[in-house]
Order: sequence, then structure tokens, then C-alpha cells
Amino acid sequence: MSSSCPHVSACVGRLTAADLAQLLSNPECDICRRGSSSTNLWLCLYPDCYMLGCAETRVDHSTQHNRDNPGHAIQLNVSNKRAWCYLCKTEVVLSNNIPKVQGVLGSRLMSEEDVVSDEGLAGLVGLANLGNTCYMNSALQCLSNTPSLTKHFLSCSRLLPSDIKPNLGQAYAKLVSDLWQGEGRHEFVAPSGVLHAIKQAWPAFRGFQQHDAQEFLRCFMDQLHKETMEKVGKEEESQEGEDSNYESADSEAEPSTSGRKRQRRDTENSKVQIRSIVTDIFDGALQSNVQCLTCLNVSKTKETFEDLSLPIPLSDRAGGKTEEGWVSWAWWWLSSWFYGPDVSLMDCLESFFSADELKGDNMYKCEKCKMLRNGLKYSKLMKLPDTLCVHLKRFRHDYSFSSKISTKVSFPLAGLDLSPWLHTRQSEESHTYSLTGVICHHGVSGIGGHYTCYCYNPVSDSWYHYDDSTVRLVDPVTVANTDSAYVLFYRKDANPDLRQARAEVSHRLKKTVDDGVIKSYIATAWLNRFFTMSDPGPIDNSSIMCRHGAVLPSRAETVSSLVTPVPSKVWSYLHERFGGGAAVTSLAVCTKCEEEERQEAKQKEFELNQFKALHEEDNSHEGERFCVSASWFRDWEAWVCNKTKEPPGPINNRSLVITRQGGQTLRGNIDHYKFSERIWNFYSSLYGGGPQVTVSAENGVRVSSTGPVVDKVRSLRSEEMKLED
Repeated sequence: MSSSCPHVSACVGRLTAADLAQLLSNPECDICRRGSSSTNLWLCLYPDCYMLGCAETRVDHSTQHNRDNPGHAIQLNVSNKRAWCYLCKTEVVLSNNIPKVQGVLGSRLMSEEDVVSDEGLAGLVGLANLGNTCYMNSALQCLSNTPSLTKHFLSCSRLLPSDIKPNLGQAYAKLVSDLWQGEGRHEFVAPSGVLHAIKQAWPAFRGFQQHDAQEFLRCFMDQLHKETMEKVGKEEESQEGEDSNYESADSEAEPSTSGRKRQRRDTENSKVQIRSIVTDIFDGALQSNVQCLTCLNVSKTKETFEDLSLPIPLSDRAGGKTEEGWVSWAWWWLSSWFYGPDVSLMDCLESFFSADELKGDNMYKCEKCKMLRNGLKYSKLMKLPDTLCVHLKRFRHDYSFSSKISTKVSFPLAGLDLSPWLHTRQSEESHTYSLTGVICHHGVSGIGGHYTCYCYNPVSDSWYHYDDSTVRLVDPVTVANTDSAYVLFYRKDANPDLRQARAEVSHRLKKTVDDGVIKSYIATAWLNRFFTMSDPGPIDNSSIMCRHGAVLPSRAETVSSLVTPVPSKVWSYLHERFGGGAAVTSLAVCTKCEEEERQEAKQKEFELNQFKALHEEDNSHEGERFCVSASWFRDWEAWVCNKTKEPPGPINNRSLVITRQGGQTLRGNIDHYKFSERIWNFYSSLYGGGPQVTVSAENGVRVSSTGPVVDKVRSLRSEEMKLED
């Protein structure tokens, strides 16, 4: 049933579920005080009116209200939630009217129980300030209002590992549950679990000083990626293509934690292909090009990014920025205090993607000319993320001087189009984004600043302002007019075909009768992608199913909570549109994988015990020592001690040695361990790699390639591989 009342735009106010619940908390006529038990009550929906009137035959106060105020034309029956328009003289279907009704009234007709339920308050919970933690609270609220991330943590929390310290994923899952499914009507909760975990992972956040919200976001998502990463299945690996070779992009100089974090994450992502809930939602890709202005050769570098750090260009009215340096920047910063909102987000994007000339001190070495040349550097988007995180570079740090660019940057609430900067355009892919969150920084740089945020709540279809423990409803115009935007969150719009597919699947899932003989199981994690992300990809059950087509042993106890049974016709419909592997019709645990896990456990025990025995002998050993990269050793140690899922790979000692005029020597800033020859041969026979780096008092540093791998020591692993056949 639908309607086409044109008066809803002017006569129906934008209400949230909480607002409606408050209006109906004490239902009685505003004139005669009759209650709903003795008469029908009608709520005037005119913005800021919301008069309640009875419908008595003798004294009809609801109708009298319309006669006195003809513009107040639409009223809602409190009992059955049906609406009537006095101008159209017909019923209005608020949830299916053209034009669309804004707010909760435009979603579905709710019963009285629904109106007063906690569902109307889902997500509208503040976060306690735990000592200058407004930077964290604002970031967490924006992440909480990212639908794809929140849906995953609400319905798939059992996918999270419990044995990877500091268990940030578990702490965040509990926080999301408190915010969206918490019992009672808590005004705010304390994110102490997340704060404790982030301090364990990143000691820079210990103490009670103010920190940067963007730096927190990067560290938070890096740790979350580390805890939730898994191998890409064969089907997905073929879909990834050249994206798997992207380097890590870090477009602005940040504190040292970011640089180390990004380098390590790039290494992790490069190991038979790694993905996580973080990469699924936030990762995009750039292609950076540098063209030599002498030979015109173009060098290309592909990079991944989880946020775009955009410069804030100088407004036209403040004068042109003709040269780089302290004086020109100081003028830029000073002028930003006096000149109006002349800078838009599109200006920032245009500045980021515009070509930069490399000359003078910035000349680059052309790979074709083999010498320094003037060049032209420019970038294009290769892959659009599902959720785009935009960082506006407001802070400048020069030696002991720090300052903030206070220029207002205008941004759209919807319709952000990134197609002008795409490397190649695909007609079926969506290129537009809608805003879901804004982190705002108030005040000057350093400890004097304060963070708040605006977030769009999908349940109530409204915008809210989050200031630590306080949450309040705001008009969308207030969000668009803020002059303190620092980090923006944009969600990619779903194309019409995907929206149609969602409606079709929802309709079929609601049917109680299925004429199929069997049901198919789909991983709930993929269904979440289908309903919340713009590109769900092929049907993917790899989070619960092994390569043999049965349930992973590690998911045996929780599989029923991680899959959704669907009618066979629904699976066929989805498979026809999105592709993927074969249908899953049984939840039997894989016996092959169980045997492989037993063999892997034996291999780990063998390696650990062998190392301990050799290391005890090593304590009394003197003479030549064999170097092993500390980074590689820690990866091996984490694997044999069951702290990570992946073995370390070949030994990588390439960074340990540097060549000088006097010969080869160890780098002073690269951490490493020195072991006996027996331990080196043990590691080398198992993992290969190199080079072999030895140190002795007589011969100094000696570097040589390693010999062939000893198959005898690797027999257990060979037997494990045979099980696949």
C-alpha cells in the first residue's frame, strides 16, 4: 500500500524514534485531558507543534485544531499509527509515500511497543571521558556509525580470535554491543576495554595527555587488522589481481608509530594474500605516476590507503601561494583566520590529485635516464573503498612550532562524486558517497583542543552530535555548516541493481513457505556485506568453510551462529548475480583439516623443543656466531607459541648488512640475534632464505648464500602437504 500526499514535506516534522516515544509517553488530549483508554487520540505532525487531540463525537479537539490551523493538515492515530491528511481527505501511508517522509515516521509503521523500545535508542549512547580521551571517543562513535563495521561486530563476533593479545577486537565488540544492544537506557558507557587494549598495542597512548584522533584511528585499525586478518580464498585471490602487490600509502608525515605500522602491515598483506574486516571496508588503492620531463618515461607505483590525507588549499580571496616555505605557509595560516568559507572538499581533492612538478631539491632519478631529472608527479584512484575516510591536514609542525589551519572546508552530506579522479571508470560501479560521520577539532593545536563528532544514525534516520557522554539531535544543516571538520567518513552508495537485489532477497527471506527440499547455508559475514556494502563480491564462506568444502575444525562449536540458512531459491538467486563457490548444504566438520591441524601442532612442538635443546647447548658455545633477523625470529616464535596463524616464511637477513669502503659490516640500527651454527642450520633447513651472516672476532662480518634445504628435517611438513591430495 502506498500514497502520494504532497503535503508531507511541509506538514510532517522530522522525528526520531526517541522523539516519538517521548511525545507518546503520556498520551492524553491537550485540551480535555482524556486518555487513550477512553477515546481515540490524534497527534498533529506539523513541525514543532505535535498537539494531541481527542476525537470525541461532541467535542472533536483534533479536528478543531485543524480548523484553527489549516496548515496543520496531517495527524497520526496514536493507537493504530495510521495517518490522515485533511487537505487530501485521504489516508497517508507514511512509510511508503511519494515524496518520502523524513525521520522514523518514514520508515515503518510502529506499534506502541516498538516506539517505547530500546531499539529506538540504538547507537545513541555517549562515551565517558577517561582522562583526555575525547580524541578516542569521537573516533569510536564514527566507527560505530559505520554500518558495515558495526553489523559485522554485532552478528559475527565469534569470528574474532580470543588468543591474540591485546584482544582489541573483543574489547571493541563488547563496546559495540553496549552501544547498540545494551540493556536499559544508559546515557553513556565507559570504553575502558578499548582504551586498555590500545595502550597495550601502542604505548604512545599511555598516560592522560591529549592525542590526535586521526593517529588513534590509524593505530586502532592497524591492530584490528592484525587480529582479524585471514588468508584470501582461491576464488577471492583471482578477484584481487594486481591489487595484491600494492605498497602501503602514507600520504602525510605522522608520528613514528604510523610509519612503522604501515610498513609492517604491508609485509603482512603480502604473505599467499591477506584480508581482514578492515581491508574489506576501508582499503582503497592509488596509482602514483612520475613522468620524466626529459625522456617522457612514466614510472608507476601502486599503493593501498585506508584514508586520504588531503591538503587544505589557500582560498582565492586570501591571495595566491606562490612559493613553498615558512613565510608563505605562515601567511596561509594567518589568512585562514580572516577569510570566509571559500574552500570545499572538492578543492582539497583537486589539490591532492593535481600534478606536482619535481625540480630543484625535489628532482628524481629517472629509471630510464639513470640520472636526476625534472619530473611531473600525479595520482589516480585505482580502487574505491567501501567507506572512504578523509583526513584534512589542519596541523602543521615545524621544529618546535605547531599550529592549526582553521579554514572552513565545506563538504556535501550526499553525492560526493570521485569519478573525476578514477584511473578507469566502470559503468556498473557506484562512484558516489554519502556522509556518515565527521570528527571535529575545536580550539588550537596541542593540549588545548577538544574533539567532538557528528554521526548519522541509520535506525532513526537522523544526525546527532556526540560530545563524550552527551548525545543530542541536530539538524543536517548544522552538520553541513560546521567549520571544525577534521576527519570525514563517507559510505559508498549502492547502485540501483544492488538495491533491487537486497529488496528481492529480503522479500524472499520473509516468506515462511519454501518449496525446496533442502536449505543452503551462507556465511553471515558475507550476508552482512551484501546488505551493508556497495560491492559484496562473490558469495564467500571461507570464514567457516575449508578448501575441502567442509566446516573448519576451529569453527565446529560456533558454526551454527556464523551461518544463515536460506531457501535454495534464494541461494540460486544470489549465486546467479554474484557468483562464488558451490552451495553449502551440510555443516559437517572436515576430517582432513583436523588431521592437518594435528600434524601442524606436532611440527610446532618439534621445532620449539628442538630450539630449546639447541639453545641450552648454545650458552656455552664460543667462536663464530650466526645472525638471524629479530623480526623474523619473533614471527617464528609467535607461530610456534600459537600467537599467530601464519608460519614466518623464509629467513630474511638482507637488511642486516651494509657495505662500506672497509668491507661489509652489520647495520647498527637493525635488531638481530646471534646463534650457534647448529641453530642456524636448524632454521635454514626448515625455512631456507638468507643470506647467511656470520660474525667472529677474527674474520669480522662474512656474508654468503645458504645451501640447499634439508628435506629430512622437513618430513613432518611434507606429510602434511600430502594430506591435501
